[in-house]
Amino acid sequence: MKRCRNVVWIFWMIVGACVLAAPAQASLIQNGNFEQVSGSTFTGWTYMGTGASVENSSVISGTYSAEIVGPIPTGSGLIQSFTEQLSSFVFECDFAVFPVTSNRSMNILLYYHPTDNRMINLRVGPNNILQAYNGSAWQNLGSLTALTTADTGTPGVWDGETPKVNHLMVLGYLSPTGGSSYDVILNGVAVSGVSHFQGGAPDSTYYTIYRV
Repeated sequence: MKRCRNVVWIFWMIVGACVLAAPAQASLIQNGNFEQVSGSTFTGWTYMGTGASVENSSVISGTYSAEIVGPIPTGSGLIQSFTEQLSSFVFECDFAVFPVTSNRSMNILLYYHPTDNRMINLRVGPNNILQAYNGSAWQNLGSLTALTTADTGTPGVWDGETPKVNHLMVLGYLSPTGGSSYDVILNGVAVSGVSHFQGGAPDSTYYTIYRV
């Protein structure tokens, strides 16, 4: 059986120092390639905390990357709601991170509840392993390990380093009747059938992705 999926292309990013970027295809996410800047902010995104800096000295691709700096997880971030609610989807992004020095260097959150913290919650955690949160503990996703960039300048700041780029894909299969899962592919290596969800698995009411 062939599963049909909507595609969510997202961005080039540098968070906490990580950098994110996106393919240049049509997108369900507005301004996916971070090329549109107004003043010192990216248009089309809601900022959490300080949000993101417009990065043009350590760029993954294009003109800018989004540099998102901690403290993590409560410090900074970018949020965008989708124009469509998706139960089957492909999420993709490119990112670069410095080595993990505390509990994580990056979070990506895919919410399937409009108000509660019910989501697919991924992070680059200790030893730079990609992990998913199951509601009570972080779980390693096999041996998926992010490439890291040596922080050779001001600590925690991208100021001319050449990013080592990671490509992340999340293929989601959310269901209102149970059995929801997703596949995670990092730099071409896959872990399939992941069922770790924060805040409870998707159910008959909440089984579509609302925002990232």
